[in-house]
Amino acid sequence: MSKKEKRLSAFDENRPGGDDRNLVELDKDSNLVKLRNLHRSTIGAAMNTIRNAILTGEELVRIKSNLSHGKFIPYIESNKDFIGFDKRMASNYIRFYENRESIKEAKSIREALRMISDLNKSEKEINPVETKGEEPKIIYTRFKSGKPLNPKEKKILKEFLVGEKERILIAAKTKISEIEKDLNSI
Repeated sequence: MSKKEKRLSAFDENRPGGDDRNLVELDKDSNLVKLRNLHRSTIGAAMNTIRNAILTGEELVRIKSNLSHGKFIPYIESNKDFIGFDKRMASNYIRFYENRESIKEAKSIREALRMISDLNKSEKEINPVETKGEEPKIIYTRFKSGKPLNPKEKKILKEFLVGEKERILIAAKTKISEIEKDLNSI
């Protein structure tokens, strides 16, 4: 059984204190059974922590897409006492969401942050992006007017347009969900 399968099987197992025991466990030392169950529960909790961090990032991306430019950080900072985290942690949560496929094997938040950091370092070394101070929106305006773009500008523009597409899609899904709730309540 692979490590991943073992971690996933932890969700199917009985939790400590449960009355159900497999027949195979009856001949095992009860201390060992308890240790194994606690370990599996710990692994499951860690996996839930990563999943919740990704979901928090997804929710932050959705909220950010619904706020006008420059309003997200003040929104988080003015509510940090209530939500329990500040703009730095919000940024980490968003990074968890954006890199969700790469961190799904992480065993802790710290390891997930390290994995994201390593991804960003290797990406910067392989593909350094120099924008010459131009914003993607300016590059987009030039593109729309028919002016040629260099390969770096094309890469920046593609990333910008993919992000815009995702932002609009999240906002649309949110609005559709609200409309569906209203329709269901009629």
